[in-house]
Amino acid sequence: MASLNIDNTDGVPPNPAVLRVRLQSLLDAKERQLQQAGTLGQRVLAQQMELEHRVRDLYQRTAGHEEEDDSPSGSATDLEPEAIELYRQLAATIREWEEENKAFGRQTGLELDGAQEVPTNPAQGVKVGTAEQSRRAKNAAHRADDVEFAFEIGSGLLTEVRRLQDLLGLRDKAIQDMKEEQDDLEKSLESVRTALRQQETSADKFKEENWNLEVTLQELRASLSNLQEELLKAETEKKRLVAELVNTQPHPERQREFAEVGLETHLGYRNMEIQVEHENIQIDISRASSLAPNTPEGGLEGSILSNTRHANISHSNFTAAKDVYNVSIAPLDQERLEVLSAEVRALKDERDQLQSQLKAVQELEKDRVRRQGIFSASRPNPSEAKLTQHEKPSDVKGPKRILRKLFCLQ
Repeated sequence: MASLNIDNTDGVPPNPAVLRVRLQSLLDAKERQLQQAGTLGQRVLAQQMELEHRVRDLYQRTAGHEEEDDSPSGSATDLEPEAIELYRQLAATIREWEEENKAFGRQTGLELDGAQEVPTNPAQGVKVGTAEQSRRAKNAAHRADDVEFAFEIGSGLLTEVRRLQDLLGLRDKAIQDMKEEQDDLEKSLESVRTALRQQETSADKFKEENWNLEVTLQELRASLSNLQEELLKAETEKKRLVAELVNTQPHPERQREFAEVGLETHLGYRNMEIQVEHENIQIDISRASSLAPNTPEGGLEGSILSNTRHANISHSNFTAAKDVYNVSIAPLDQERLEVLSAEVRALKDERDQLQSQLKAVQELEKDRVRRQGIFSASRPNPSEAKLTQHEKPSDVKGPKRILRKLFCLQ
């Protein structure tokens, strides 16, 4: 390596550009030496790792012969041929590594010696001493320039240090702001998690309540269908009874009319007979008066009164027949009408009760729809529950009480 002298022996101060080139070349040389030293260190480290690996392998192969080696009768010939071969290879490899390291170190040492330029004869040493003195004199002359150059370097370094300190301050401030923002985000996240847990709890509660209401609604719908069927049957029975009552009510009147017509017809026949008999009697009287004018009037009047009394007896028979009909037939029809009226009133009462229970069930249905609407409004994405016939509500007291009353009425 050639000599890199900063000062010139001619007494002329060096040019700054030349000085920078020389300094840069010196830095490059030092960097190359550092790289060579690093390369040498890497080679030694790789050799160490490989040596440790081979020694570990040999220990594993000769693990059973360690106790034999400690005994006085043990010898190297008891080892396996493979282990002996490994020992030989390891010795050869170590010798090669030593030669390579010596060659590499020798090459590096020559470069370093060349860089120092050790003098080979006394004359050359005298020249070097003279140059050393002249160089000191020149350095004293150019010391002011060196101080200015050092001041410029120090100013640049100070500016750079301040700039780096400002950057570090900005970085610390940004880190502090990020930490504060992270703390705020963690607090917000914790509050959101708490609200989410509360919402999940409320959702489970409303889901369970909706489940119970759905089951209750199914039971109420089944009860409502049964009640509607019972109400329809009651209406049909009522219509039948009303029709029967309507058909039964004029029946005694028709019987009475038929009886009166029959009695009047019989009375007409009897009146005709009486009139015929009366005319016959008048004819007989006229004949008798013509044949026997001396007949007393009392006898004639007696015969007439007897016939008239017979006619009155027939009329009294008609009246008695009507009275017997009214006494025997009318009370029976009246009792039946009263029974039918009582049944109709009972059916009306039962119908009113069923209608009131139906209104109560409809009110419960409206309340359930209202509560379900509130629950749907509180949840953005509700999940609909599918019910089975085997599932039962957990707490349904009011509707069950109403259903028991309805079943008791049935």
